[in-house]
Amino acid sequence: SPRLASFLGFTPKGRWIVAKYDYLSIDDDLHEGLPRLTKDEYAQLKANIVADGKIHDPVIVWGGSIVVDGRHRVLVSRETGIDFRIETKNFTDENEARDWIINRALGKRNLSVEQRKMLINKLYINRKKAANLLPQEGDAAQGVTVTPCAKTKHNGGDSAQGVTVTPKARSGDNVAEQIAKEQGVSKSTVLRAAKFAEAVNDMPAAVRNAIVSGAVKAPHADVQALAELPGADQARVVAKARESGEKLGDVLP
Repeated sequence: SPRLASFLGFTPKGRWIVAKYDYLSIDDDLHEGLPRLTKDEYAQLKANIVADGKIHDPVIVWGGSIVVDGRHRVLVSRETGIDFRIETKNFTDENEARDWIINRALGKRNLSVEQRKMLINKLYINRKKAANLLPQEGDAAQGVTVTPCAKTKHNGGDSAQGVTVTPKARSGDNVAEQIAKEQGVSKSTVLRAAKFAEAVNDMPAAVRNAIVSGAVKAPHADVQALAELPGADQARVVAKARESGEKLGDVLP
């Protein structure tokens, strides 16, 4: 009966998950570095859903429980008890899932220029990892230069944001060309995005967030110059730029 179907979490249009059946998981590693809603944006999303009494867009899930699209909608559902429809996607591994997630994020219109650069870099690094083009043990003997960085459970020691590879081995040129074609940009734009992300990811969190969010005007050359300063000086420069509305280059020492 419709009443029983509703209790079980089903509707004639498809499967709906009752929020209290809390078996869906949001893998932070898969979504690492992706833009999150601000507090105000999340509040507005929640208000819209409550006003409508329903969640219009489906939550997309991989492997039966891993959310690959709709993490904010899941959180709203858990807070309000409003149900949502699920759609499933199949991926061969985490690299393929992450590739899809990043491309999904790149398709959104409300990204800052800096956020787009960071996402292009994430796509570049993920493709290189899938193609076994990231630096590995023994690369130093083959002419590969690696910038030391933090180990994560996914990269085995080479952070996706802090790798420098010489053209002698593990070149990412083909990967950059592929991404450039997909995103409608030049290969040099992809490689510049990688350099931008490498510089920004070494900065203090507050400085990084201000640049990536677009809160300060941060041309590529200014970001590279800012990266040469100590962290405390970076914070002072960014604070001054935010206060004055000037570009970073106008307030750099």
